[in-house]
Amino acid sequence: MGRRGANISFSVSPRPPKHGNIITSSGLRAWAYGQPHNRIIYINHGLARHELYSEYPKARSLKAVLFPGQWWKNHMRTPPLNRVVGWPKTDILFDSNLDIAKLRKNVGVPDGRLILYASSWCNFNMDRVHRRLKYAKALSACGEKLGFNILLKPHPGMSPKNFEFLKKEVEKLGNVYVIPLHWLKNIIALFPLVEALTSEHSGSLMEFLAVNKPAIQLTPWFEEKKAVGAVFQADINNLTSVFSSLKPHPEVAKWRKLMMGKVDGKASERAANFIEKVFQQ
Repeated sequence: MGRRGANISFSVSPRPPKHGNIITSSGLRAWAYGQPHNRIIYINHGLARHELYSEYPKARSLKAVLFPGQWWKNHMRTPPLNRVVGWPKTDILFDSNLDIAKLRKNVGVPDGRLILYASSWCNFNMDRVHRRLKYAKALSACGEKLGFNILLKPHPGMSPKNFEFLKKEVEKLGNVYVIPLHWLKNIIALFPLVEALTSEHSGSLMEFLAVNKPAIQLTPWFEEKKAVGAVFQADINNLTSVFSSLKPHPEVAKWRKLMMGKVDGKASERAANFIEKVFQQ
Protein backbone atom coordinates (compact mmCIF):
# COMPACT_ATOMS: atom_id res chain seq x y z
CA MET A 1 0.00 0.00 0.00
CA GLY A 2 1.34 3.42 -0.84
CA ARG A 3 0.07 6.91 -1.45
CA ARG A 4 1.78 10.24 -2.03
CA GLY A 5 0.06 13.58 -1.63
CA ALA A 6 1.11 17.17 -1.49
CA ASN A 7 2.48 16.97 2.05
CA ILE A 8 2.77 13.30 2.94
CA SER A 9 3.91 9.90 1.76
CA PHE A 10 3.47 6.65 3.60
CA SER A 11 3.89 2.91 3.35
CA VAL A 12 3.01 -0.17 5.37
CA SER A 13 6.00 -1.83 6.99
CA PRO A 14 6.06 -5.21 8.78
CA ARG A 15 9.27 -4.21 10.61
CA PRO A 16 10.04 -1.53 13.18
CA PRO A 17 9.20 1.59 11.17
CA LYS A 18 11.12 4.68 10.30
CA HIS A 19 9.87 8.18 10.92
CA GLY A 20 6.24 8.58 9.91
CA ASN A 21 5.52 5.09 8.59
CA ILE A 22 2.49 2.94 9.27
CA ILE A 23 3.23 -0.22 11.21
CA THR A 24 1.10 -3.38 11.14
CA SER A 25 0.48 -5.92 13.91
CA SER A 26 3.19 -8.18 12.54
CA GLY A 27 5.82 -5.58 13.37
CA LEU A 28 4.37 -4.10 16.54
CA ARG A 29 5.95 -6.63 18.89
CA ALA A 30 9.49 -5.82 17.68
CA TRP A 31 8.90 -2.08 17.60
CA ALA A 32 7.28 -1.89 21.05
CA TYR A 33 10.50 -2.97 22.74
CA GLY A 34 12.39 -0.18 21.00
CA GLN A 35 12.08 3.55 21.51
CA PRO A 36 8.51 4.82 21.12
CA HIS A 37 7.90 7.46 18.50
CA ASN A 38 4.76 9.56 18.64
CA ARG A 39 4.62 9.98 14.87
CA ILE A 40 3.95 6.31 14.21
CA ILE A 41 0.54 5.27 12.89
CA TYR A 42 -0.66 1.73 13.53
CA ILE A 43 -3.05 -0.39 11.43
CA ASN A 44 -4.22 -3.93 12.14
CA HIS A 45 -3.06 -6.79 9.98
CA GLY A 46 -5.00 -9.88 8.97
CA LEU A 47 -5.63 -12.40 11.74
CA ALA A 48 -2.85 -11.10 13.98
CA ARG A 49 -3.81 -10.75 17.63
CA HIS A 50 -5.86 -7.59 17.97
CA GLU A 51 -4.80 -7.15 21.61
CA LEU A 52 -1.20 -6.50 20.55
CA TYR A 53 -1.70 -2.75 20.67
CA SER A 54 -2.80 -2.75 24.32
CA GLU A 55 -0.29 -5.43 25.31
CA TYR A 56 2.75 -3.15 25.20
CA PRO A 57 2.75 0.07 27.27
CA LYS A 58 5.20 1.76 24.87
CA ALA A 59 2.84 1.10 21.98
CA ARG A 60 0.32 3.42 23.59
CA SER A 61 2.48 6.36 22.60
CA LEU A 62 1.47 5.81 18.98
CA LYS A 63 0.31 8.98 17.32
CA ALA A 64 -2.87 7.42 15.95
CA VAL A 65 -4.50 4.14 14.98
CA LEU A 66 -6.24 3.29 11.72
CA PHE A 67 -8.87 0.56 11.67
CA PRO A 68 -9.95 -1.49 8.64
CA GLY A 69 -13.41 -1.88 10.19
CA GLN A 70 -15.44 -1.26 13.34
CA TRP A 71 -14.76 -4.79 14.68
CA TRP A 72 -11.10 -3.93 15.21
CA LYS A 73 -11.96 -0.69 16.98
CA ASN A 74 -14.37 -2.53 19.30
CA HIS A 75 -11.62 -4.94 20.36
CA MET A 76 -8.77 -2.54 21.05
CA ARG A 77 -7.81 0.17 23.47
CA THR A 78 -7.40 3.19 21.25
CA PRO A 79 -5.79 6.63 21.46
CA PRO A 80 -7.98 9.70 20.90
CA LEU A 81 -6.79 9.92 17.30
CA ASN A 82 -8.29 6.99 15.41
CA ARG A 83 -10.34 6.39 12.28
CA VAL A 84 -12.08 3.51 10.50
CA VAL A 85 -10.81 3.81 6.93
CA GLY A 86 -11.27 0.37 5.32
CA TRP A 87 -8.52 -1.94 4.10
CA PRO A 88 -6.32 -0.11 1.53
CA LYS A 89 -5.11 -3.34 -0.13
CA THR A 90 -8.62 -3.88 -1.51
CA ASP A 91 -8.35 -0.74 -3.64
CA ILE A 92 -6.65 -2.81 -6.33
CA LEU A 93 -10.02 -4.41 -7.13
CA PHE A 94 -11.10 -1.04 -8.51
CA ASP A 95 -7.89 -0.40 -10.46
CA SER A 96 -8.65 0.01 -14.18
CA ASN A 97 -5.20 -1.39 -14.96
CA LEU A 98 -6.00 -4.75 -13.36
CA ASP A 99 -6.22 -7.08 -16.38
CA ILE A 100 -7.66 -10.39 -15.18
CA ALA A 101 -7.11 -12.31 -18.43
CA LYS A 102 -3.49 -11.15 -18.65
CA LEU A 103 -2.90 -11.99 -15.00
CA ARG A 104 -4.19 -15.53 -15.50
CA LYS A 105 -1.91 -15.97 -18.50
CA ASN A 106 1.08 -14.67 -16.55
CA VAL A 107 0.32 -17.00 -13.66
CA GLY A 108 0.29 -19.89 -16.13
CA VAL A 109 -2.80 -21.81 -14.99
CA PRO A 110 -5.14 -23.46 -17.51
CA ASP A 111 -8.77 -22.44 -17.98
CA GLY A 112 -11.31 -23.96 -15.64
CA ARG A 113 -12.10 -23.98 -11.95
CA LEU A 114 -9.41 -22.53 -9.70
CA ILE A 115 -9.00 -22.46 -5.91
CA LEU A 116 -6.49 -20.10 -4.30
CA TYR A 117 -4.40 -21.60 -1.50
CA ALA A 118 -2.78 -18.78 0.46
CA SER A 119 -0.15 -20.56 2.51
CA SER A 120 0.52 -18.97 5.88
CA TRP A 121 3.73 -17.66 7.36
CA CYS A 122 6.39 -20.28 8.11
CA ASN A 123 9.74 -18.50 7.58
CA PHE A 124 12.60 -20.93 8.33
CA ASN A 125 10.48 -23.44 10.26
CA MET A 126 10.62 -26.73 8.31
CA ASP A 127 7.90 -28.31 10.44
CA ARG A 128 5.52 -25.64 9.21
CA VAL A 129 6.73 -26.05 5.62
CA HIS A 130 5.89 -29.75 5.80
CA ARG A 131 2.44 -28.84 7.10
CA ARG A 132 1.96 -26.57 4.09
CA LEU A 133 2.94 -29.49 1.86
CA LYS A 134 0.46 -31.71 3.67
CA TYR A 135 -2.31 -29.19 3.04
CA ALA A 136 -1.31 -28.86 -0.63
CA LYS A 137 -1.46 -32.64 -1.11
CA ALA A 138 -4.90 -32.81 0.52
CA LEU A 139 -6.16 -29.98 -1.70
CA SER A 140 -4.67 -31.64 -4.78
CA ALA A 141 -6.49 -34.91 -4.04
CA CYS A 142 -9.73 -33.03 -3.49
CA GLY A 143 -9.23 -31.10 -6.72
CA GLU A 144 -8.77 -34.31 -8.68
CA LYS A 145 -12.11 -35.58 -7.37
CA LEU A 146 -14.03 -32.37 -7.94
CA GLY A 147 -12.33 -31.03 -11.06
CA PHE A 148 -10.48 -27.91 -9.95
CA ASN A 149 -6.87 -26.73 -9.99
CA ILE A 150 -5.07 -25.10 -7.08
CA LEU A 151 -3.11 -21.85 -7.27
CA LEU A 152 -0.62 -21.73 -4.40
CA LYS A 153 0.45 -18.27 -3.28
CA PRO A 154 3.43 -18.63 -0.90
CA HIS A 155 3.69 -16.30 2.06
CA PRO A 156 6.32 -13.61 1.31
CA GLY A 157 7.95 -14.36 4.66
CA MET A 158 8.96 -17.85 3.55
CA SER A 159 12.70 -18.29 3.14
CA PRO A 160 13.91 -18.85 -0.46
CA LYS A 161 15.33 -22.25 0.48
CA ASN A 162 12.06 -23.45 1.97
CA PHE A 163 10.13 -22.05 -0.97
CA GLU A 164 12.24 -24.00 -3.44
CA PHE A 165 11.68 -27.18 -1.44
CA LEU A 166 7.93 -26.62 -1.29
CA LYS A 167 7.72 -25.70 -4.98
CA LYS A 168 9.65 -28.79 -6.07
CA GLU A 169 7.42 -31.11 -4.05
CA VAL A 170 4.14 -29.41 -4.95
CA GLU A 171 4.80 -29.39 -8.69
CA LYS A 172 4.85 -33.18 -8.59
CA LEU A 173 1.13 -33.09 -7.84
CA GLY A 174 0.11 -32.02 -11.34
CA ASN A 175 -2.87 -29.79 -10.54
CA VAL A 176 -1.13 -27.32 -8.19
CA TYR A 177 0.43 -24.19 -9.69
CA VAL A 178 2.89 -22.18 -7.62
CA ILE A 179 3.34 -18.42 -7.88
CA PRO A 180 7.00 -17.30 -7.57
CA LEU A 181 7.87 -16.17 -4.06
CA HIS A 182 7.97 -12.39 -4.58
CA TRP A 183 6.24 -12.15 -7.96
CA LEU A 184 3.04 -10.57 -6.64
CA LYS A 185 2.91 -8.13 -3.73
CA ASN A 186 -0.85 -7.88 -3.31
CA ILE A 187 -2.67 -11.20 -3.17
CA ILE A 188 -6.02 -9.43 -3.59
CA ALA A 189 -5.23 -9.02 -7.30
CA LEU A 190 -5.80 -12.78 -7.59
CA PHE A 191 -9.27 -12.77 -6.03
CA PRO A 192 -11.18 -12.20 -9.31
CA LEU A 193 -9.39 -15.24 -10.82
CA VAL A 194 -10.61 -17.82 -8.31
CA GLU A 195 -13.90 -19.18 -7.03
CA ALA A 196 -12.72 -19.71 -3.44
CA LEU A 197 -9.77 -19.12 -1.14
CA THR A 198 -8.37 -21.45 1.47
CA SER A 199 -5.62 -21.04 4.07
CA GLU A 200 -4.48 -22.12 7.51
CA HIS A 201 -4.46 -18.71 9.20
CA SER A 202 -3.42 -16.17 6.57
CA GLY A 203 -4.88 -12.69 6.84
CA SER A 204 -6.22 -13.27 3.33
CA LEU A 205 -9.11 -15.14 4.99
CA MET A 206 -10.24 -11.75 6.24
CA GLU A 207 -9.30 -9.94 3.02
CA PHE A 208 -11.38 -12.38 0.94
CA LEU A 209 -14.48 -10.82 2.50
CA ALA A 210 -13.98 -8.09 -0.11
CA VAL A 211 -15.46 -10.41 -2.75
CA ASN A 212 -18.67 -12.40 -2.55
CA LYS A 213 -16.97 -15.80 -2.58
CA PRO A 214 -16.35 -18.55 0.00
CA ALA A 215 -13.27 -18.56 2.23
CA ILE A 216 -12.30 -21.84 3.90
CA GLN A 217 -9.95 -22.17 6.84
CA LEU A 218 -8.06 -25.46 6.84
CA THR A 219 -8.13 -27.27 10.15
CA PRO A 220 -6.65 -28.36 12.40
CA TRP A 221 -4.62 -25.15 12.58
CA PHE A 222 -1.42 -25.70 14.49
CA GLU A 223 0.08 -22.27 15.02
CA GLU A 224 -2.54 -19.58 15.24
CA LYS A 225 -6.21 -18.90 15.95
CA LYS A 226 -9.55 -19.52 14.35
CA ALA A 227 -10.57 -16.95 11.79
CA VAL A 228 -13.31 -14.52 12.81
CA GLY A 229 -16.43 -13.95 10.76
CA ALA A 230 -17.83 -15.39 7.54
CA VAL A 231 -15.29 -18.18 7.08
CA PHE A 232 -16.03 -21.90 6.65
CA GLN A 233 -13.95 -24.55 8.40
CA ALA A 234 -12.70 -27.67 6.60
CA ASP A 235 -10.76 -30.57 8.10
CA ILE A 236 -7.95 -31.54 5.73
CA ASN A 237 -8.90 -35.19 6.16
CA ASN A 238 -12.34 -34.56 4.71
CA LEU A 239 -12.24 -31.61 2.32
CA THR A 240 -14.64 -33.01 -0.27
CA SER A 241 -17.82 -32.28 1.70
CA VAL A 242 -16.96 -28.56 1.91
CA PHE A 243 -15.44 -28.05 -1.54
CA SER A 244 -18.20 -29.97 -3.34
CA SER A 245 -20.77 -27.32 -2.45
CA LEU A 246 -18.90 -24.03 -2.62
CA LYS A 247 -21.08 -21.02 -2.00
CA PRO A 248 -20.61 -17.67 -0.29
CA HIS A 249 -21.06 -17.59 3.45
CA PRO A 250 -24.54 -16.21 4.30
CA GLU A 251 -23.00 -13.50 6.51
CA VAL A 252 -20.35 -12.20 4.10
CA ALA A 253 -21.94 -8.76 3.76
CA LYS A 254 -22.30 -8.34 7.53
CA TRP A 255 -18.71 -9.32 8.28
CA ARG A 256 -17.28 -7.39 5.33
CA LYS A 257 -18.68 -4.21 6.85
CA LEU A 258 -17.49 -5.11 10.36
CA MET A 259 -13.97 -6.14 9.37
CA MET A 260 -13.26 -3.95 6.33
CA GLY A 261 -15.64 -1.01 6.47
CA LYS A 262 -16.22 0.26 2.94
CA VAL A 263 -14.78 -1.67 0.00
CA ASP A 264 -15.02 1.05 -2.60
CA GLY A 265 -11.51 1.71 -3.94
CA LYS A 266 -11.03 4.75 -1.69
CA ALA A 267 -9.56 3.27 1.51
CA SER A 268 -6.02 4.47 0.71
CA GLU A 269 -7.36 7.95 0.10
CA ARG A 270 -9.24 7.98 3.40
CA ALA A 271 -6.16 6.71 5.24
CA ALA A 272 -3.86 9.27 3.63
CA ASN A 273 -6.22 12.16 4.28
CA PHE A 274 -6.55 11.21 7.95
CA ILE A 275 -2.78 10.80 8.37
CA GLU A 276 -2.21 14.18 6.79
CA LYS A 277 -4.59 15.80 9.28
CA VAL A 278 -2.91 13.98 12.18
CA PHE A 279 0.54 15.22 11.22
CA GLN A 280 -0.74 18.75 10.85
CA GLN A 281 -1.88 18.85 14.47
